[in-house]
Amino acid sequence: MLSCAMIAATLAAAAPGSTVTTGAVNCPSRVSLVNRNYAGVTLDASGGKFPEGIGMRNVQGLTIKGGTWGRRDVDTANLHVIRGDAVTDVTIAGTTVLGNSNLKGGGISIQPGSQRITIRDNRLQGHMLGIGVRESSDILIARNQITGSTSDGINSVGNQRVIITTNQCSEFTKIYPAHPDCIQLWSIVGQPLQADVYVINNAAIGDMQGILSSDPKTGSGRRLFFHGNYLAVTYSHTLTCGGCVESMAMDNVLASYPGSYFGIGSLKGFDHISNRAARNVMRDGMKALPTRIWSSFVPPISDRVGSRYDKRWMGGETTQTPG
Repeated sequence: MLSCAMIAATLAAAAPGSTVTTGAVNCPSRVSLVNRNYAGVTLDASGGKFPEGIGMRNVQGLTIKGGTWGRRDVDTANLHVIRGDAVTDVTIAGTTVLGNSNLKGGGISIQPGSQRITIRDNRLQGHMLGIGVRESSDILIARNQITGSTSDGINSVGNQRVIITTNQCSEFTKIYPAHPDCIQLWSIVGQPLQADVYVINNAAIGDMQGILSSDPKTGSGRRLFFHGNYLAVTYSHTLTCGGCVESMAMDNVLASYPGSYFGIGSLKGFDHISNRAARNVMRDGMKALPTRIWSSFVPPISDRVGSRYDKRWMGGETTQTPG
């Protein structure tokens, strides 16, 4: 078993493309990695516990696989359990990321200046925000399961070239004044509009808003694509793209969920002449949730987004079902 104190040094000495295994280590302090190109090294943390999480700054070519990160009892000392600042070709996969179900902190946070990031197959529980990516490019967020969020599941803020696919939000813990969204996107004042974002085959089920991309100060974004999403929620913002242009919504299921405040879900914001909406199904799900529609659409950027040391396209149908 690798000791906590030796993790950074062992990773630094590892051969490109190799795997460093922590074993069932329990690290009381936050793991910190800075200013290093690992050239495809994998940190296999399966069986390990890291209650204070990990911070990465100016790190390239690293995969973090498995492990339990964060804690349920109290806040972590750092606001985000897993955080990357200006990181490149980094993958976070198969982890369990824990929060303590209040309106503070996030699970996985990717900060400005990051490129080619993959966040896949993780289980996130009890965060204000499950996954947040800001002012970065070529991002793949795939097959994550997010439960117990008190605000949002996934935020994509001011990014370029993003695929968000086959993620599921459920069992959110709404705390006033938050109004939880499964997926929320917005642009940043003074920055280029978010663009080329593909939101495909995700599921939002329960007391939350579905997918919301809207900002009255900046406009929503350019070339935002929503295909095959299953949105059975309680709020009126089921699928909203306020102020978006050159955007598309196709083959989405929009439904009410038992306890809905506003009835059958709605599609909003696709009335601009450059937008297109087709084959979207709107259903009353108060008695029984409707069947999913899966999209086979493959984004033209599918071979570009995500870490170069991981698989690039992870779309397609999964075993996730309405619940």
